[in-house]
Amino acid sequence: MPTLEQLPLTDSIAVKALKGRAQERVKVDYTREATESEIHSDFFPIDIVVQYGLFKGTRHTASQWNTAITAALYQESVNRAYRLISQKQRTEQELRFLIKNTKKYNFTDHMINTAIARIIALGYLDEASTAKTHVTRANSRLKSSRKLKYELHMRGVSKNTSDEILRSHSETNAAAEVAEKKAARLKKHDAPTAKIRLYRYLVQQGFPYSLSRQLADHHFSTSVSY
Repeated sequence: MPTLEQLPLTDSIAVKALKGRAQERVKVDYTREATESEIHSDFFPIDIVVQYGLFKGTRHTASQWNTAITAALYQESVNRAYRLISQKQRTEQELRFLIKNTKKYNFTDHMINTAIARIIALGYLDEASTAKTHVTRANSRLKSSRKLKYELHMRGVSKNTSDEILRSHSETNAAAEVAEKKAARLKKHDAPTAKIRLYRYLVQQGFPYSLSRQLADHHFSTSVSY
């Protein structure tokens, strides 16, 4: 069940205790008029506790409590964005999805937009840098431009940025190295069979037809139609 859930306006709150927690949060124990003496608990950013006076012994209407809940959720959405972006480079699309994809809180679209805007204002979202890191990482070196462009698209990178970053990616070198490794494993077959299999493999990896044909001809020079 998500935390920081709002209450029906007919309810009221009596704060019973505060307990310090990690990550600048405070555990607030309270009772609700609707559930009599049952103790409930929720975790608030410490500055929200201070701002809305959620201290031991205080009483709050449901409307006052819900206002504090909303403020806490806005702050938690920003805090979650900070944590996610500090872990690794992400695109706006990825960050937006990950902020929302939590069972702990029910963030509204406006809360998520606020968190994204904060991250952008601080310069922590750099689409070009994220795309470049993706293309230059070790497991991308031998991929086709077509496959890399698809991966960038799925991460939410714009076409213009993808095209710009992929100019530095040598598809010819990638295809040549992939073909060499695959050809070594195909030498157990006769030349015509190996040639066709190499050609099909390269095409399946997203390399252009003409380049795939050229490399297949290079490794297995035999007369065969594709």
